[in-house]
Amino acid sequence: MQLALFALSDMLDTARVYRTTAKKLIADRAAAHAGVVAMNGAGFDGPPWSIRLSPADLDEADYRTIGRAVRSVGVEYLAQWRAAGR
Repeated sequence: MQLALFALSDMLDTARVYRTTAKKLIADRAAAHAGVVAMNGAGFDGPPWSIRLSPADLDEADYRTIGRAVRSVGVEYLAQWRAAGR
């Protein structure tokens, strides 16, 4: 049910305000937490809703750092969402 409501909300947001804001917040938080720079994936021939987190050819440790930063942002948002009683 929750996924259906989220999908419906996305379809109704024709101006893509929520999607644009969410991508910007995730990119800013990832940069603040671990120096990870996130870019719009559409600029790299990806889907318009995607983000690109690294240029490639990084050391394995760098990918772990990026993964931890992205996970940290997700965990933080989940905690805020739960604290709001949702």
